[in-house]
Amino acid sequence: MKKRGQVTLFIIVGIVMLFSIGLFIFFRSEITKPRIPVAEIELTPVESFVTACIDSLAFDAIERIGDQSGYVVIPESVRSNHNSYLQIFGFGDAIVPYWWYKGVSAIPSLDYIKNEISAYVENNLKVCLGDFGPLRKNFKIEEKGRVEAVASINENDVSVSVRYPLKVISLINESSQEVEDFNVVMPVRLKKVYELARDIIDAENADKFLERKTIDLMVLDQSIPDTDIEITCDKREWYLPQIQERLKKLIATNFQYIKIKNAEFNDQTYLESPSSTTYNDSYFGYHYVWNVSEKVYPGMHASISYLENWPLYIYARPSRNGVLRSNSQNGFDLLEGLCLHIWHFTYDVVYPVVVEIYDEEGRGHREFRFRYATDVSVQSNTPVRENFASSILEFADRTTEDEYCSSPRNEVTVYTQDVVTQEPVPNVNLTFVCGGFSCNMNKSEILGFGAAAGISKRFPYCVSGFIKGYATGYAFAQKNIQSSLKDKAYYLDLTPIKELDVEIVKFVEGKEVQLSNERAFISISRDNFEENIAYPILTDDKLTLLGKSDYAYNITIYVMGEESVIGGYQGSLTIRWDSIKDAKKIKFFVAVPDAKDDDERFKFIAKLKEHSRDVPEPRFE
Repeated sequence: MKKRGQVTLFIIVGIVMLFSIGLFIFFRSEITKPRIPVAEIELTPVESFVTACIDSLAFDAIERIGDQSGYVVIPESVRSNHNSYLQIFGFGDAIVPYWWYKGVSAIPSLDYIKNEISAYVENNLKVCLGDFGPLRKNFKIEEKGRVEAVASINENDVSVSVRYPLKVISLINESSQEVEDFNVVMPVRLKKVYELARDIIDAENADKFLERKTIDLMVLDQSIPDTDIEITCDKREWYLPQIQERLKKLIATNFQYIKIKNAEFNDQTYLESPSSTTYNDSYFGYHYVWNVSEKVYPGMHASISYLENWPLYIYARPSRNGVLRSNSQNGFDLLEGLCLHIWHFTYDVVYPVVVEIYDEEGRGHREFRFRYATDVSVQSNTPVRENFASSILEFADRTTEDEYCSSPRNEVTVYTQDVVTQEPVPNVNLTFVCGGFSCNMNKSEILGFGAAAGISKRFPYCVSGFIKGYATGYAFAQKNIQSSLKDKAYYLDLTPIKELDVEIVKFVEGKEVQLSNERAFISISRDNFEENIAYPILTDDKLTLLGKSDYAYNITIYVMGEESVIGGYQGSLTIRWDSIKDAKKIKFFVAVPDAKDDDERFKFIAKLKEHSRDVPEPRFE
């Protein structure tokens, strides 16, 4: 019995020893086994997404700088001072700040422009990224610090460096990695364009080239009186509004031929004239080529422009109520009975021009346009670049708007009628415009026995003016009129319109789907009518259609996703007046594919007109 117990003990000890040896061998193999590292997270999609936003914002900032005279955001100090910018279309935000006005230099420096780009990228990057929405399926992205952007304006490009600390966590294997530095380079020669723009304004301030050309135009044109003597017994008088319109036309026609010698231009182009003269051999080739500096700017073009609907302020001495008259003298002795007319007039003129620099696309750089405005000033027939506004205000013989509007001459009748129904339209607000003067002519009213509506009254003298009208339910209308002729009658045709709210609905695989974060651009046109509107509409704007009749329109709608067009509508559509006259909203349906990749989407967009036939027609609610 004792011997059997000893055998059992030895067996148990042996089993324990074998188990221990086995454990030792297992753990040793695990310790010595080579470790396979977890693959690092792929950051390319995140880096590309952030870089694309920086690139888009930087390019947007540079375009704004070109359109707005060096400002990404026009300062409130400029916007609040109407003398510091030119409204190129006469309304809205289409303004070009002056680099020089009333003797004041207002040129943003390159450092200021650089900081503007930096601030624009810094302030808008998070909005552009949209909380990394498209990347959320594969990554969790944590912000570890604020956005810091630094722009640099280099010799041949603009670079933007952004520090934005991010922690990127893969949702596939939970690995993580940090990234913080992003860089883009914009191939735009902003610095060289800016230098040419500075050279032009510096040369103008020094040489007064534009003022001297203005005086030349006035002296050479016989319809603008300066100094002369004439043997005649006829009354000699001129009207300042007529002189103003003539000078506007002269400047607009001739200044387009000013060429900057330091930039690109073709002096062998033919002018539009019967003689087919080249620019180099013409008057302009000898007198309108302007050398602004010692530098040369290859690949760049520069132009000086003035449009006749821009302001031009002109004062003449001596004059009264806008009329210039000669001094009549009688002859003496043998010349008794001879009538002499002597005159000498001096003028003050102030008007804006826009200087535009165009850098054409070349090897290694994009095209780029830059513009700014500057005043052109003439005082007493002498070029000036100083502020003489205060001295102008002291002249008692100048014509003010009140004086001009309160000096009616000839009877003019203006009828206001609906262009569709030919019915009279009363209560139209009417304004008479001649040059820089604008006169309120009150509202149209029913005339006679109700067969017509309009006004019949004496108008101030004007060789080429406009009557402008606006009434509720009608588009803004204007017509050329000539109040220098007696007893003239004009019809101001008013086009009826219908304004509607807009809704856009996606049509995907036969189903209606509401837009989420997409944007859209709507273009509707026919003949001389065109309406463009962005959606969603952020203001009180509405879509404008023609009213009181049926009209066929060409309609194009593009729906934008995060980065590209994802669908839309193209087609022709007749909208009937009965459908919209009582409606408040129009609902457009757009074709959008259920595409899995960009190739499918691109093929769909290429045949958008065909796919548009499968969506419902607009609904009116």
